[in-house]
Amino acid sequence: MKELFIFSLMALSLVACGKQDQAVATTETETQDQATTVVAEVAETRDFSSLIQQAEDLYAQTKAANHAWSVNLDRLKEARQSASEGDMDNAVANAEEAIKLAELALIQAEAEKTLWQDRVPK
Repeated sequence: MKELFIFSLMALSLVACGKQDQAVATTETETQDQATTVVAEVAETRDFSSLIQQAEDLYAQTKAANHAWSVNLDRLKEARQSASEGDMDNAVANAEEAIKLAELALIQAEAEKTLWQDRVPK
């Protein structure tokens, strides 16, 4: 009987330790998940900051070439607004589109340096 009592105490102790380990493991997993989320948000914010800066620089180049597109300015405004509202996916997408539009505007500006002459009546 004494042996059965000791065995029962040992079994209960093991079960309690197992549950405590499981609770610690769950807490560690939740902490890791939260840390991963924070790191992802910081990376996304840094990524957006560099994207929006690049888009603004390219837009300034298109203005300097007198070939800025109004739709490009709209994308920049939408990117900033989405970022301020916390919609980083939309903000990044708009910033990337603004970059592409600015690059296309610069290509067109370069081409128009000579192509306009072909459209003048002779």
